[in-house]
Amino acid sequence: HLIEQYRSEAMIKKADGHHLADMIFNWFNNGAGAKFFKTKEGKAFLFYNRRQYEIGNNVDFNALMTQMTKLSVLEKPGNLVWYFLTNFCILHGAQVDMMSWIHTDRQRDTIYINLSSEHNKILRIEPGKDPQMIENGTNEQSVLLSSSSQIQPFEYIPNTSEAEGFARLKALILDTTPAELSQRYFLLCWTISIIMMHYQSDRGLMQVIGGTSMGKSKVAERISMLLYGESFVGKGTGAAETRVATNNPIVFLDNLENRNLILGTVDFLLFLANSAHKPKANAGSDTEVLYQKLNAFGMCTGIEPFPGKYPELINRTWPMGLEPRYKQNGYMHDATMGDIRKNRNMMLSAIFKVLAHKVLPKLERRRFWSQELQSRHAGHNKERNNEHLCTICVILEAVLEYIPIDAGKS
Repeated sequence: HLIEQYRSEAMIKKADGHHLADMIFNWFNNGAGAKFFKTKEGKAFLFYNRRQYEIGNNVDFNALMTQMTKLSVLEKPGNLVWYFLTNFCILHGAQVDMMSWIHTDRQRDTIYINLSSEHNKILRIEPGKDPQMIENGTNEQSVLLSSSSQIQPFEYIPNTSEAEGFARLKALILDTTPAELSQRYFLLCWTISIIMMHYQSDRGLMQVIGGTSMGKSKVAERISMLLYGESFVGKGTGAAETRVATNNPIVFLDNLENRNLILGTVDFLLFLANSAHKPKANAGSDTEVLYQKLNAFGMCTGIEPFPGKYPELINRTWPMGLEPRYKQNGYMHDATMGDIRKNRNMMLSAIFKVLAHKVLPKLERRRFWSQELQSRHAGHNKERNNEHLCTICVILEAVLEYIPIDAGKS
């Protein structure tokens, strides 16, 4: 093992913790293909064998150290080794910005996303170039994205046909939504705009409205399957929803009726729509407050639209009404969810390629759409979401190349 010069457990237990930590740190740093890095928040990380470990008393790092050194954090000198390794990393590790599942370099219009790909790879989407898988944390840009426990592993397929991917999106997402054609397109473009969330500070919420048995939850489940590879539609606690919103693409509030709109829920939805920092008490301190950045969109389902006593919420919400006349004959939900899971890699790969080649290079088009909105629809009741609408319009222009209006009819 790594500290093989200590030939017995008895020798290891008598060893100096500082000396052992120094040996381990130097071994990883010199020729092991590893890298130590730190964040501005003072967290220490080790990148080794294409995996990222937070240095400290946690399952992954404990297992690595047990495998390589036979040390345990539960007894000396292991606890001291963990302590000194953290200090060495803070002193000598490269500093990177620890971000959520997504980071956008606005200067270069380049988007980085972590969709739980193999070997701790993240995806870089830049204008005019094919998306590329790069190392997480040890890339040239020092972008470090945290991983999500909800996002199921995604594999980017470089040779994906954009036309084929969008044909599957039409069949599985657009055609299966029992709403007017224009609203179906809006739903698809709104979903794609999640990847471009950092291009607007105000982010419109999506509310799926319909009577009993209209399939409101099923609409949300299909979007969840596309983005997560699994359905996470259901009610959660406020604390759980906040955790999801800090490191996941979308939060679902299912069956949210007006009688359930307590103040905490309304505040949470407004935080989502404002892309705000949500305050949180720091454990172990009576005075310190941490601010959690919400990096998610919000989708709600319910029978009725939000009531008039919440104008701030109404102004930030796009309602989508489901109607019986648009229901797809012979629809089978479980089979459709299975098809979305099977085709998820292809559909997401197509989306990322279209963003890279058709959307990011044409961001200037948002100015055109902004002028259109201000001249033709001045003062409309969703005006605070104009920037988000402009992003959606640019996405729609790209989507229509692959799903023209005539093809979208069903």
